[in-house]
Amino acid sequence: MNHKGKFIFYFFVSFIEEVIFRGIIFGLLLQKCKNKYLSCVIAALIFTLPHIFNTDNISVLVMFIFPFLYGIFANEMFYTTKSIWMPTGFHWLWNYTITSLFLVTGTQSFIYVHITAVH
Repeated sequence: MNHKGKFIFYFFVSFIEEVIFRGIIFGLLLQKCKNKYLSCVIAALIFTLPHIFNTDNISVLVMFIFPFLYGIFANEMFYTTKSIWMPTGFHWLWNYTITSLFLVTGTQSFIYVHITAVH
């Protein structure tokens, strides 16, 4: 897929995931639990589940930690802004950057080191 195709594709992927995980799941948990922190953690764990096996030679532990931390961060962005657009934009930029820069150049080990060191 060319860069324009990836740019468009990852926008839709990010938007759909953010609507599901932030707009629906986190939103419902906030309504039912009435506890922002518990809702945030549960929604982040649910977000982590489908991402945990996207390893591409990256450890399952790293693929648990990063999506979980991102889920917390995205839930907070959504909660603070009351909008799906900020987490969507961040998610979109992350997915596009990883697939366009690092995976194309074969630097998956760099991604592993970066995720491990930074997060």
